[in-house]
Amino acid sequence: MKKLMPILVFMSLIFAVKAQSGAIRGKVKNKEGQPLSHARVMLVNKVGIAPCMETATDDKGIFSITNLPSGQYNVMCMHEGYLNKVEQDVAVSEGGGTHLDIILEPYIHF
Repeated sequence: MKKLMPILVFMSLIFAVKAQSGAIRGKVKNKEGQPLSHARVMLVNKVGIAPCMETATDDKGIFSITNLPSGQYNVMCMHEGYLNKVEQDVAVSEGGGTHLDIILEPYIHF
């Protein structure tokens, strides 16, 4: 039992830390409301503490970035044929999930 106790304490700390993290989830669409698959979604903590994180949307345009410390983030989205978009000051709270739908405008080359 003495050997098992440190393992149980360690495991409970891991679960406590995971429970205190947040997430940003959402969908990337074009202005007609159609989902954009394989769009790049990146974020940076406003105070520069957390490293840049990146993911891509699935076939339905859905993305999810989890295990984020609470704070303010700038979320940047890119997709070929569309203008880049930055959503500023997206708030993430401990144990919470933030929903963010991003609408991209088409890039028109003259």
